[in-house]
Amino acid sequence: MESYGPLLEKTRVPQPGLQNLAVESIFSKLRSAPKHLDPESEPGRRAIFLCLTSPSPHVVDHSVRLLCRLAADSVVPVARASLELQAALEGSDPKLVPVFVKGLGFLARHEFRNNASSHSASSSSSHTHPFVRDYRKLIFIVEHMVEAYIVVLKSLAGMKSQLITEAQLCAVEFLETVFSLSTCLQWHPGGHEPVCELFMRLLTVQKDIGLAWLPGLSSTIVSLFIIIVQSELEHEQISILKLLLLILKWKYDSDAAISRTEFSLLFEETLFLLPILSLMSSPSKSVKGLATDLLHLLEKLLANMFVAPKDKLILEEGVHYLSTPGIIVFRLMRHLWYQLTLPGLNQSEIMYDRPASWVSHLRGFCLSIVDQRKSSLPLSHSQEVFLNEMPLLLSSVLNVLNQTVLLKAASVDSLSSIAIMDPKLGVPLLLTIMFYSNIFRRNDVNCHDMLLKVFEMLPSLASHSAMIPLVVQTILPMLNKDA
Repeated sequence: MESYGPLLEKTRVPQPGLQNLAVESIFSKLRSAPKHLDPESEPGRRAIFLCLTSPSPHVVDHSVRLLCRLAADSVVPVARASLELQAALEGSDPKLVPVFVKGLGFLARHEFRNNASSHSASSSSSHTHPFVRDYRKLIFIVEHMVEAYIVVLKSLAGMKSQLITEAQLCAVEFLETVFSLSTCLQWHPGGHEPVCELFMRLLTVQKDIGLAWLPGLSSTIVSLFIIIVQSELEHEQISILKLLLLILKWKYDSDAAISRTEFSLLFEETLFLLPILSLMSSPSKSVKGLATDLLHLLEKLLANMFVAPKDKLILEEGVHYLSTPGIIVFRLMRHLWYQLTLPGLNQSEIMYDRPASWVSHLRGFCLSIVDQRKSSLPLSHSQEVFLNEMPLLLSSVLNVLNQTVLLKAASVDSLSSIAIMDPKLGVPLLLTIMFYSNIFRRNDVNCHDMLLKVFEMLPSLASHSAMIPLVVQTILPMLNKDA
């Protein structure tokens, strides 16, 4: 066990990229280890077990993939790999069930191809696991509903009838209802990939037959925001990014569509900036490729916002069918924004102090958690939940509020406090600074004061020792360029 100990310790660092490198090293070592350290040895078995039962979804996700690869290469017997996955599945977090199911499915297919007459009991038992049975019921229903909508939409295509508009509206409402099951009721967390793929097919059909983008899809966008914030699994991130990219490319199908968009209609899109930037540090080339495509689109939208005239404010509320977590976040952000930017209200209606007070209270709460950690006092349950669930979500909201002058200072200060509290946000926030720097340094965007304020986050990022080299390596070339 001593041989794998240092590498296992590295799987506990808060950066997903470093975690995956450690997992790669462990399984590479298992592949070529001598007999006393190979996968059948006690240290080898223990290392596999600890990787598959890690509290980090990134570690579990990558470990399942690499264990399946060892089995496919005959380094580990398929039956043994299946037992390892089933053992980890039994005690796993529900959101990791799809990862283990995919792994077991891969092993079953691999075994079937190599020995068509072999059908072990272990393979069949994985398909009767209660999580798998419940999950299949939902997918079965969604799949048949999608097929029904596609048939109806295709049959009505080309008709100048209210029926096709109503059918399209019903399809969009169906999307939002299904997403609400996972984001609000948490029916099957972590299992969004097949649902996203089905919805991609449904929306692609609508786009291909010439139907227009519907405002009702804004509900789907904010639901995807909540899902992507919570998602830590590569296959799920890919499916979510593909669906989001399809929706946004449909909405902004030309440069003209981008240029005529007001920022007050961009709240849903700008919420995604920080979560997508956080995915740029993913070890997956597919995830990074999709994230890059989305960032290019967001950069165009935001650059247009900074050069667009500010004398027009649109209060279009959008169409939201359900009060899901995403809609609640969206309404909070709009409320804070319009408290400071809505013209024509008297002093009592504007209440300038309320948004600033909310942002300041958030900063104080984050710093109280930091102080409590330093004092070695245990965190309360609510503080633990906040620390595990809220930093990326709230940082995304604050990132949008950065666009208003009256809240920029308070928003940056709160972002800095979150960065101190949660080291996992160090890299995403550093990438955010670089993203804004790229926009603010453009000739057609004159926002140097905003850039200076964003740079004020750097000290908080450097408060974590692991971030100091990254900050220095990133900022020095920029300073030399301006010198």
